[in-house]
Amino acid sequence: MSKEQEVQEKYYALQLGVAQLEELNRQSALLQNKIAELMILESALLDLQKTKSKTKIFSALGSGIYVAAEILNTDSVLINVGANVFVKKPIEEAIFLIKDQRSQTESLFVELEKTAQNLQQQILKLQKDLQNVQIS
Repeated sequence: MSKEQEVQEKYYALQLGVAQLEELNRQSALLQNKIAELMILESALLDLQKTKSKTKIFSALGSGIYVAAEILNTDSVLINVGANVFVKKPIEEAIFLIKDQRSQTESLFVELEKTAQNLQQQILKLQKDLQNVQIS
């Protein structure tokens, strides 16, 4: 293989690695957001569990708009299981499901970070190899 072909192959591999790393970083940010959302949801469910029935609250409609509401039941919640189908579950079970989902998401995040670190090392090696090929 000629020096020019070797440089082209390494450069292509480097560009591909950088693109993959950017995608991993995007996915990592999405997972971080999901973890934060799950933590907020878990906290809200724990607060709801401590709340008495018939408590008056303000419920968010969106974009800073709220409506006065009354909590009728703090023992159970409705969970969307897909296709707009909702299942009534005890609040304890909902908290367990959210904790489990957060744990799985955190594990996925850790694996993604390991993959990104390995890819970063491969990119650095490719950069070094490319510099050595161009120098020689």
